This record gives sequence, structure tokens and C-alpha cells, in this order.
Amino acid sequence: MRPRLAWVPAAIARHRGPQPEHLDVFLAAGALCLSLRLAHGRWQEQAPHRRRYLSYSGPLSAGRGAVAICWRGLGRLRRTSGGWQLELRRGCATARWLLADGGIVRALGGRCSRDARR
Repeated sequence: MRPRLAWVPAAIARHRGPQPEHLDVFLAAGALCLSLRLAHGRWQEQAPHRRRYLSYSGPLSAGRGAVAICWRGLGRLRRTSGGWQLELRRGCATARWLLADGGIVRALGGRCSRDARR
């Protein structure tokens, strides 16, 4: 039987300028956050970020633009044979994506369950 992965605090931020606009996905991982950049149907792992980015909206230092939180909830990430499966949950709704090896993002669907304790 495969062990269940824990749900951790997660957030999505819209990142504007100076690079083309994109989304940053943050998942709590100890003292830091795992960070993924999503842009134009592709994903890229970024360096770990401080946990403050789970709730920070505003300007970034050194001319890196600004971020605005557009979603907060819980998330989990697990390795699959073809990449990573990202699940994000808020309330009873869960959405899943395949972050395929090679950088392609594919939506796997979602569900709404009254039993959000899973």
C-alpha cells in the first residue's frame, strides 16, 4: 500500500515584471517552500523560497517586480512515472495537474467532495 502524502499549506501568486507574467506555486516544506513557475502551459522548478511567500503580496526587492496572492489552500506533490502530480485543495474542491517531465502541464481534472478530510 502506498503511504498517504500530507496536505501542506499552499498558495498561488501572480508574478508581474520584469519577466513575462506567470504564476508561482508555493508548497510549504519545513522552514522553506517548494516553488514552481507556471507559464504558457509549461512548468519549471524554482529555488526554494521563504515561507512568507505563502501569504505575501507586494513589491519584490532588486527590481524583480511584484507578486499578488490569487489562491490559498492546501497542496501536495508526488512523483509519478511521467513527472509530478500536483493537487490543490480549498474547502471541498480538489484540482489535479500532471507536471510532466519536459515541462508540460496537463490538467487531470478535479472533484468536489463533502469529505475533504482525505
